Amino acid sequence: LELLWADEFQSETLDRSKWNVLNEWTGSVCRGNELGQLHCNLDHPRNLQLRDGCLAIAATRETSYSAAIDMKYSAAMITTAENWTYGRFEIRAALPKGKMLRTAVYLVPEKEEEHWPRNGQIDILTNVQKPKLGNGAHYTGNYHGSGLDFVTGEANLQDFHTYAVQWNQTLIQWFFNETNRGLDFNIDRKLD
Repeated sequence: LELLWADEFQSETLDRSKWNVLNEWTGSVCRGNELGQLHCNLDHPRNLQLRDGCLAIAATRETSYSAAIDMKYSAAMITTAENWTYGRFEIRAALPKGKMLRTAVYLVPEKEEEHWPRNGQIDILTNVQKPKLGNGAHYTGNYHGSGLDFVTGEANLQDFHTYAVQWNQTLIQWFFNETNRGLDFNIDRKLD
């Protein structure tokens, strides 16, 4: 496979030519309220920090803004400025540990329709503070995929691991540390 895009986070600030940062806090509205989240995604240095070649996305307790929109926490959500259909999508990450944290890395369409997940979504990983990883393919109002309780064995998810999805016209495959997790999603078979 040919490498088309990468970011090793070697600069002092996030490269805005490569990344879009969601800022949900607009006046007195936070999209997180609509989604039932306890946080609002902000474009703020306390939520996005570059340290030692790593991007840290941090959840923080809010004090000055919470009264206006009733959100007690903030976090961050970033998307690439580039878009691709098909390929291998890989992230090396150490997952956070903490009460109520839900880490999610996924592929979403450039333009989303009003009702999720009509345009589709492929979860590279989700984690809810257990030694398990979730994955899936979402489309046309349905959730499809297997392995929501993929157990990582003895792996400590707070250590760095490589998470990947390989996607082509007929198949989606999930990988953990270069090993196929055995959770293949045959697109032709599922869309019939």
